[in-house]
Amino acid sequence: MKISPVAVRRSGLAFTLIELLVVIAIIAILAAMLFPAIGVAKRKAAEASARTDIAAIGLAIARYEADYNGRFPSPGIGAGTNDVTFGYTAGGPINGVTAISTNSGVIAVLMDLEYDRTNSPPNNKTLNFNHVLNPRRIANLNAKFSSDASSAGVDPWLEYRDPWGTPYVISMETSLDEMCHDQLYSRNAVSQEGGARGYYGLSNPSGVANQFGHNGKFLIWSLGADRKANPAQKAKDGDNRDNLLSWQ
Repeated sequence: MKISPVAVRRSGLAFTLIELLVVIAIIAILAAMLFPAIGVAKRKAAEASARTDIAAIGLAIARYEADYNGRFPSPGIGAGTNDVTFGYTAGGPINGVTAISTNSGVIAVLMDLEYDRTNSPPNNKTLNFNHVLNPRRIANLNAKFSSDASSAGVDPWLEYRDPWGTPYVISMETSLDEMCHDQLYSRNAVSQEGGARGYYGLSNPSGVANQFGHNGKFLIWSLGADRKANPAQKAKDGDNRDNLLSWQ
């Protein structure tokens, strides 16, 4: 029986379409397998970037303290008073800690900036105007600038934000008692593991409620990928689980 050339062409075309559908299905399966891995890789890269920023902030604070004989870059907070947390105020007052909503003052000092980038001078003076808090004019922190208030870097208001767009939290031991306390991590509800022992090396030797601290000069942290921190949850749980800590 003679086979029509048209039938041959149709048969070949049908086979090609089946092959194409198989290839598409394989690509879809591979993509489904790869997307989670890509997401994990991006998250790990963002975490690495945040840890680099945190380390740079800590190094800049240490250099400033050395440059100015033990003084901290803490605008508005005098030595021998409370410890201070910049960039986080949630959870209500904590004894011994002054909470300030923005870290911009610290960044202005560490980067020796007299003006922010929101207006034309002189309407955008910082707390370091005339280099009053950094008279040696030493820029100990070198951070990239961003163009908005949701991107990583130093925004136009001089808020230093992590890769997820939330401000870095910076606490300093301005009470001069060799124990640094933080607006979030001082709390029993967050840091108490058992008795005076706290999570991630924090401790509360005084036994006074909500006085967990770090035996050092500063604590710096990021809210992490979920952009959340919770003063009613343990440091290792819930919203606090992915926070990135300088002391961890």
